[in-house]
Amino acid sequence: MSDENEPVKTICPYCGVGCGLKLSPGEEEGDVRLKPWFDAPVNEGALCIKGGASTEVVNHDERLKEPLIKEDGEFREATWEEAYDLIVSELERIREEYGPDAMGFFGSSKTMNEENYLIQKLARRYGTNNVDNCTRMCHASTVWALRTSLGMGAMTNSMQDLEDEADVYWIQGANPGEQHPIANSQYFKQAVLEGATVIQVDPHANKTTRSFDIHDEDNRHMHLQLEPGTDVPLLNAVIKTVLGNDWHDEEFIEERTEGFEHLRETLEDFDKERAAEQCGVPLEDIEKAAEKYAKANNAAIFTGMGMSQHRCGVDNVQNEINLSLITGNIGRPGTGVNPLRGQNNVQGTCDVGAMPNVLPGYQLVDDDEARERVDPGAVHHGGEPPDERTGRQRGQATLRGGTGLPGGPGHLHDRDREARRRDPAGDLVGRAGRHGHQHGPPGPADARRRRRAGQHPPRPGHPL
Repeated sequence: MSDENEPVKTICPYCGVGCGLKLSPGEEEGDVRLKPWFDAPVNEGALCIKGGASTEVVNHDERLKEPLIKEDGEFREATWEEAYDLIVSELERIREEYGPDAMGFFGSSKTMNEENYLIQKLARRYGTNNVDNCTRMCHASTVWALRTSLGMGAMTNSMQDLEDEADVYWIQGANPGEQHPIANSQYFKQAVLEGATVIQVDPHANKTTRSFDIHDEDNRHMHLQLEPGTDVPLLNAVIKTVLGNDWHDEEFIEERTEGFEHLRETLEDFDKERAAEQCGVPLEDIEKAAEKYAKANNAAIFTGMGMSQHRCGVDNVQNEINLSLITGNIGRPGTGVNPLRGQNNVQGTCDVGAMPNVLPGYQLVDDDEARERVDPGAVHHGGEPPDERTGRQRGQATLRGGTGLPGGPGHLHDRDREARRRDPAGDLVGRAGRHGHQHGPPGPADARRRRRAGQHPPRPGHPL
């Protein structure tokens, strides 16, 4: 048996980079000490300020340690047995009185794969597909576009091969200098020091811009500072520039893609000059960026929530995929389309099926064979997942009038005012399990894994 004082290896609970760290007991009871994990595969011991402060919540004065039940408008401490009895009785009552779809289940991108797998399984055994997680408000559009076009809603490449092999980094809608500082310092900046070029597409000049000295006069790097909401017309202009100059990879397109002619026809009457005006970016700069990307030996796209958190989020990401496909920049080291995840297990939470429209491994809920594979003999035979509007209404009803569910952050929040019960949650030192960080999911991919350029073609007249 290992010494109880021996440091335990774990993963930072903040962003999706997946940095490793070590934890060990402190001198005082309840204290936790953080130590570098120098051979951690992602960060090699380096941590950002958030990772360095991750243990401060473990023994915080406001940390919940017992379940709370609300009576007469006030919370009181309760036993776990009492809390579980209330959970079961309310679940049964709601299903009997209103049916299973009156209940909503929420996974968490801060918890482990195993826990999220169980909550989606609980929801479906209960009889509903009303299970979701925070990706609905961040990367759901990215997951959908990547899955339908490439077979898996995750990074196509590892950070290591992107650092080693990519010649051009196209970073759109992401700010790794601030949001993913270890990825930025350990991978992006190292690659730039070794000669890689950065093309940043973002309405703001930010820490990422400064970290690569993008506005220096050597013209090596570029910042396309577009108007907010104009990502689709900008990428349309880039793609049309690539096609017009024969910079596309005809052999790759013929052998590996579908729908290319549809894509070409869609852009036939597209006006690049008007698009440049809409974007607020000189057409010359757009064409120069297109040339840098298309002529690179290996070019990689990085996409963030600045692309996905739009009503046209799927279109945004699909256009990035189309750009990578027509230039053959996918399927080998240093290429691909790579979402930078916001939370430590948003990838794994989706991989294990904590979403209303898919089962574990991104198998569709209305696929009878998939349901039988995932959960043989389950009483729930699926059903239509809630549409965006209906799901939003139901979610509000659940938050305002529901009973609350176990888990959640380890401290009381404003939203707890509406709950009848609040149970304390574990943290990075309180449970064991696995994460699926942004470098790639552990779950199975869609067996078809077809790469389809133009399956969801851009709309030239896309409203801004």
